[in-house]
Amino acid sequence: MKVIVCVKIVPWLGLREIDLKIGEPLMINPADREALEAAKEIKKRNRCKVITVTVGPKKSKDVVKRVLSMGAEEAYLVEARENDFYPRTTACLLKKIIEKIGYDIVLCGEMSLDWRNSQVNSSLAHMLKIPFLNFVDRLKLDGKNVLVRQVFENRAVWLKAKVPVLLTVKKNVFKPQLPTAWQIAEAFKKKKVRVFKPSDLGVDPDLLEKSRYIVKKAHFPLERRQKAIKNLEEASAFILEQVYRFKSGS
Repeated sequence: MKVIVCVKIVPWLGLREIDLKIGEPLMINPADREALEAAKEIKKRNRCKVITVTVGPKKSKDVVKRVLSMGAEEAYLVEARENDFYPRTTACLLKKIIEKIGYDIVLCGEMSLDWRNSQVNSSLAHMLKIPFLNFVDRLKLDGKNVLVRQVFENRAVWLKAKVPVLLTVKKNVFKPQLPTAWQIAEAFKKKKVRVFKPSDLGVDPDLLEKSRYIVKKAHFPLERRQKAIKNLEEASAFILEQVYRFKSGS
C-alpha cells in the first residue's frame, strides 16, 4: 500500500528581514508536516510506503529533502515556474505525479501557511475522481476501507470510505516529531529527491495556462462582531445589510 503525502514549500514567515543576496528562506508547510505524521501513524499499524510529492521551484529541492529525515521513504518534486502555483495548476501537476507513482491513500494538510485557501485538496480529489474527506483527526485501516473521524465545531462523526481516498488532516492533532541530527545527515547523504518537470509528466503547457485565473474583484471578509438581535425584524434588517455590503464590496 502506498500513502502519498502532499507537501508544500512556503516562505519562512518568522523572519522580519530577508537577505536579498541569499533569497527568501523556505520551509515545509506546518500543516503538511502533520499530514506526514499521520502517514507515519498508518505505517506503524500497516505495511505501507510513505511517499511525499511537492510542486515547487527548483530552489526548494533542499527543503524537500528534509521530509526524508522525517519518515518519508521517497520524495518527488515537480519543478514549476513561480506563476504556476495557482490551486488548479498545482492540483493538475500533483495529479500527474501521483498517478505516475501509484497510490492508495492521499493525505494533505488542512491549509497552506501562505495562501490559506484550502482549494488544492478538493481540486485534486476531483481530478483523481476519488472520495474526499476533510477535518480528519483519527484514522485506521480496515482491509480495503479506511475509517476516519471528522471533527466539526460541535460534533464528530465516524465515516468509512473505500481506498483510494484523499484525506485532509485536521490541524494541531498529529504533532510532528523533530528528526535527530543523525537522521538529517543520513537523509542528505544517502537519499535523493526525484525531480520531474511538467513535460516529463506529459503536461501540456497550454493546459497550465488555461488552469490559471485572474482575480478581477475581491471581497474582503467583514469584520466579525457580536450583535444582540431582539426580534425577527432586526434579524431581517441585519441580513439585508450584510448582503448589501457584500454586493457593493464595502
